[in-house]
Amino acid sequence: MVQCSTALYQSTPRKIIKWSVTTITTEDGRGNSIWDDYSHYWGEKNINVNGETRCNVDKCHTGDIACDSYRQWDRDLELLKNTNVKTYRFSLSWSRLLPFGTEDLGINAKGVDYYNKMIDDLLENNIIPFVTIYHWDLPSEIQNTIAPGGWINSSISDLFADYADFCFRTFGDRVKNWITLNEPGIFVDQGYHEGIMAPGRKGYMLEARFNTILAHVKAYRRYDQKYRDNQKGQVGITLFSMWNEPETEEERDLADLKMELDLGWWAEPIFGSGDFSSELKTLISDEGKTLSEFSEDQKKLNQGASDFFGLNHYTTRLVRSCDSCEYGFEEVECDSWPVTGSVWLRPVPWGFQKLLEFIHNRWDTKKYPLYVTENGASSKDTGAQDLEDQFRIDYYSSYVSSMKRAMKNGVNVKGYMAWSLMDNFEWARGYTERFGVHWVDFNDPRRRVYPKKSAEFLKKLFSSNKLSFAKEEL
Repeated sequence: MVQCSTALYQSTPRKIIKWSVTTITTEDGRGNSIWDDYSHYWGEKNINVNGETRCNVDKCHTGDIACDSYRQWDRDLELLKNTNVKTYRFSLSWSRLLPFGTEDLGINAKGVDYYNKMIDDLLENNIIPFVTIYHWDLPSEIQNTIAPGGWINSSISDLFADYADFCFRTFGDRVKNWITLNEPGIFVDQGYHEGIMAPGRKGYMLEARFNTILAHVKAYRRYDQKYRDNQKGQVGITLFSMWNEPETEEERDLADLKMELDLGWWAEPIFGSGDFSSELKTLISDEGKTLSEFSEDQKKLNQGASDFFGLNHYTTRLVRSCDSCEYGFEEVECDSWPVTGSVWLRPVPWGFQKLLEFIHNRWDTKKYPLYVTENGASSKDTGAQDLEDQFRIDYYSSYVSSMKRAMKNGVNVKGYMAWSLMDNFEWARGYTERFGVHWVDFNDPRRRVYPKKSAEFLKKLFSSNKLSFAKEEL
C-alpha cells in the first residue's frame, strides 16, 4: 500500500487514422506486415490545430530502415561483443521468412539466410540466441486475406502454430531458447481494442486475447510432439506486467483484480489451472461481457504449456476505486515518482521485487524458471545529450538490486535482459523515444551508433555478474 499525491495515468490523446493496405518497397523478398501498412498509410489527412499532419506514428516515422540491423548485422555483433553479453534476445520477422504468411505461398530464402548467419555468428562468439517468434508484425496477407481480421480470426492460432513449426524446423538445431509471443496483452489491447497500434482496430480485446492463448499453446505442443526429443530446447511465452499496488488497504482486492486482468489472463491458463480464474470470469461477466470458454481438452493442453515464465517489466501503478470506470477501478501514479522519456514509464524499483515475488508465490518459479526478457528506461530524443544517461544507470542499478532481493526471497530468476541494445523504432512513438544503451543517429543514412554511459555500466555488470556498489553476485 502506498499513500501519496497522485496523478491519473492517461495516454496522450490521439486521433487515429483508419487502417488500410498499401504497397511499399521491401528488401530481399520480405513481405508487408501490419506495421508497414499502419505506418505508411496517411489516409484522410488529419490536421491538428497547428496545421500539422497527424499520422498513425509520431512525426510520420516508419520502420523501413530503423536502426538498419538487417544490413548492418556485423555492426550489431560487435556491439554485443563489446557489451559482454552472454545472451542476445532477438525477434524473427514473420513476413521476412514467409512473405505471404504461409509456407505454401513461398519461403524467402534470403530471409532464412539472414537469420542463419545471425544464429551462427552468435554461437561462434559464445552468445546464446534467445529467439522470439512473434513480435507484433503480422504479415499483411494474413491480416487482410488468409485470416481476415488477424488475431480476431479463430484460424490465426493454427496459422501461428504452422509458422512456429517452420521456425523450429529451420533453426531449432541451434536455437534452444524460444519465446512464442511477445507481450500479447499489449499488441492485442492496443492494436485490436484501443486502435492506437497496428492494425488500428477497436473493440476486439476478448476475442484476440483468447486467440493468443490458443496460438501459444498450439505452438508449444507442436514443439513437444515433433522437436523436443531431438532438439532438446525450451519454449515459453513473454508476458508484460506492471506491478499494481493498492492505493489504500481497502483497495487491495481491486489491485488483485487488475493483476488478474493484466497478467493472470495468460498466466493462470498456462502456468496454473489451465483455465481462467473464477475472479476473472466474474469480473468480465459483471461488465456484461462474454468471455470465451476453453473446452476440457483445451484446458488440459493449456496447463503447463511453457518451460519458463518470460516477463517484460518497466514500471508500477497504484490502483484505486472508480465507480464510473470500466471494471470499477483506475490506475494512478505518484507525482513524486521520477519521470522518463515515456509518459507511461516511471521508475518504481520496489514494485519490481513485489511483482517477482507475486509471480513466484502464485505460479512457482521453481517449476517455471523466470527470465526477465525486457527491462529498461527511455529518454526523449535529445541528441548527443543522451550519451550521458546516468538516469538509465540508476534505473538499471535499482531494478537489478530489487531483482536480487526477490531472488534472496526464493524467486528463481534464470536470466536478465536489458532493453535495449540500441535505439530503435518504438512503434507508435517512432524515433521520438529511445531505450537503447547505444545512441543511433537516425538522420544519418549510415545509421552510425555511439555508446552511451549506460553501455559501459552494462558491460561491467554482464562481465562481473555483480553490481559494483553492492559487491553482490547476481
